[in-house]
Amino acid sequence: IPFVIGSGGVDSALCLSVGIHELSNNNSITFYPNPATDQFTVYGLEFTHHHATLAIYNILGEVMTVEAINNNQETVNCKPFPSGVYFVVVADDNEQWVGRFVKE
Repeated sequence: IPFVIGSGGVDSALCLSVGIHELSNNNSITFYPNPATDQFTVYGLEFTHHHATLAIYNILGEVMTVEAINNNQETVNCKPFPSGVYFVVVADDNEQWVGRFVKE
């Protein structure tokens, strides 16, 4: 299922083949700061239900971290990540959202 990830006027295509529904555009998840150096916060996680996770992948698709989501926002430590572009995947039992952040 292809969909577009946009941030700061730049769009990238990411093709995912998953057996779950993707979030509608009504669910707005944002990161701040982006680009990040040590940590960033993900806002807008109200849609998630029990067993929701936040996973970070590098540009090669390697998993950098996976965390359980317990709040409307989550702060992620990205200090150990090398500089580059990363994908954030927020998913629960029914929905998935993908976004992008830059680690400086």
